[in-house]
Amino acid sequence: MRIESGEQTQDQNIHPLLPEKEKQVFDAFHKLSQDHLGQITLNPREFKSLTKEVYEALSESLVKASIKSCEGKELNKMYEYFLQKEEELIVRREIPDKVFDLVHNEKPLTVESGQLGFSDYPNCALFGGMSKDMQGLNNAFNEGWGEAGGVVLTIGFHKNDEAMTVVELENEETINEKERRDKVRSFTGEIKPEDLAFVVMRIPNSMNLTKKPNEGFYSFQGYIFNEDKNKIGAFFEANKKEASVYRKAS
Repeated sequence: MRIESGEQTQDQNIHPLLPEKEKQVFDAFHKLSQDHLGQITLNPREFKSLTKEVYEALSESLVKASIKSCEGKELNKMYEYFLQKEEELIVRREIPDKVFDLVHNEKPLTVESGQLGFSDYPNCALFGGMSKDMQGLNNAFNEGWGEAGGVVLTIGFHKNDEAMTVVELENEETINEKERRDKVRSFTGEIKPEDLAFVVMRIPNSMNLTKKPNEGFYSFQGYIFNEDKNKIGAFFEANKKEASVYRKAS
């Protein structure tokens, strides 16, 4: 993946993390995962310090690897851009260190079948295509479990029939009284860097990880990948004054 900065084009890893720093980041991911699973108990100071470390590493890598980053009203425009396209993307809440490996080290992300004791189980949703609403993305945010100290990542990606399988579940597995789940699916396969369409990062404002003023419980940052930069620029420019009808993901 490549990004453009003015007239310069930079490789994603032109300023790679030093091996010691990268090990430190993965150690932080691991400790936060252990805490999340109840295998260890971090004190509040350790928890915040490790969360800040992985947040900064993720932010830096996502900015370098993406063609555009978005927040606030621009994030709503990002949703609108993908919703107005005919293609239906796959979305899933993903384990943050796997996303870091995908965008920083260009290591494919593999999702295996047979997890949780089921051959097919709900682990993704569809977003865009003929359905012009946010429900699939909200399903991914609300029903997934990956996180790193409160930092949550949901990814959207293009389907590659040669490397991926998406299965529609039985009705009784996709109906919930509280939330529509008709776009929930079961996914297995390999996600490569070139399959990635966007990443949305949700950050808890209570931890003061960003320099932005705290508004509400969360802040959201979006990153766009593998799109035509000129088309992205034209879309955002044409729509910058229009009020978006799309609300934030959960």
